[in-house]
Amino acid sequence: MKIVIVLIGLLTVISVAQAQKVENAAAQIVEEDLIITFDLMPKESIHELYQITIMAHFGNVTKEMQVKEGSLSDVRPGNRLQFVFSGEENFKNIKGEVDFSITAKMTFSPIRFISPEKNGSGKKGKPMDIKWKGGLEEDNYSIDLLRKGQLVSTIETQIEPPAHIWDIPKSTKAGSKYKFMLKSNTNPAQSIISGEFRIKRKIPLVVKVLPAAVLIGVGYILLKDSGSGSEGGDNFPNPPDLPTL
Repeated sequence: MKIVIVLIGLLTVISVAQAQKVENAAAQIVEEDLIITFDLMPKESIHELYQITIMAHFGNVTKEMQVKEGSLSDVRPGNRLQFVFSGEENFKNIKGEVDFSITAKMTFSPIRFISPEKNGSGKKGKPMDIKWKGGLEEDNYSIDLLRKGQLVSTIETQIEPPAHIWDIPKSTKAGSKYKFMLKSNTNPAQSIISGEFRIKRKIPLVVKVLPAAVLIGVGYILLKDSGSGSEGGDNFPNPPDLPTL
């Protein structure tokens, strides 16, 4: 069996769904097997997973290649990835030039929070940025608010990645040990919990108490200064004695 392979590097396909790259594609025949190698570059993380599809094009026919050695599912990014294809199974009764195209579709990408930062804070009645990296672009997400490991509320159920602005309700209790849980609606197993953050009052308590304290102090001074019978100070004079009849 004779196979002539041309333009494989030029026919390498970059996945439309996620902007990772397939580079340095090459093919060679070893006995009756075809070996295809290439580099798969990650988008965000080396822990991403991809579904690889390799198509053979000859004349007006396009055929998906069936792998003999190696799995085309759950493939991690790496250099010199190698897959072996049986020539007899994939190219029986085929003659002439055969071109190949490689498509890598991301099926998993780990998520990590960018904000809020660990030990960060937000204020009641103010907006708070929630940002993350990773995940699949076609996914949408839900975000829950947790405190001390317990669900406080669901913030949103249909969020497009990779960010959301949360207007912190004024009814939210001020305090620490808050966290966000981000979950993919299409892949519930893909979820992540943020670091702890604090929710503060819009106006600090000391500022709210201070005006009342000042008024109490002023009232005390006025009462003290208006007393009678004390020595010193600006006391009013005693009225004159009335004439006797």
